[in-house]
Amino acid sequence: MKKIHYLERISIRQIVLLGFGISLSLFLFVVIHVLREMSTIKTEVMNIVEGNQPRMIAAMKLTAHMKNATGALGMYLLSKDETSKDQFTSSLDEAQEKIEQLQSDYTNPKSTSAIRLAEISKDFNSLLMYKNRMIELAN
Repeated sequence: MKKIHYLERISIRQIVLLGFGISLSLFLFVVIHVLREMSTIKTEVMNIVEGNQPRMIAAMKLTAHMKNATGALGMYLLSKDETSKDQFTSSLDEAQEKIEQLQSDYTNPKSTSAIRLAEISKDFNSLLMYKNRMIELAN
């Protein structure tokens, strides 16, 4: 049985260079993998920002319009101030526009967000039915 000792035939300099080459190859593999993953993350973030951010902003504006409308209605019911009445009606109109904008953004009617938006729209339409009645109550 003959043993072959490869390390005995290789000089220390060659062993160090081999180790450095292996380390460099591993480092390059990791860098390429990280760059590919960063590209994937960038694409996903861009999809989220371009797709969902405008919807979130519109939803936040809808919330603000609804808050303004209810505040203005309360003020109008207490004070019978015409500017509060105008603010109430304009806030409802702006909220209606935001709901329509959001509904046009959702192409899949079975998504969770679209279902919730349909519920919000239904509740908002109920509020609109009482709009004139609320104004009459103040008078």
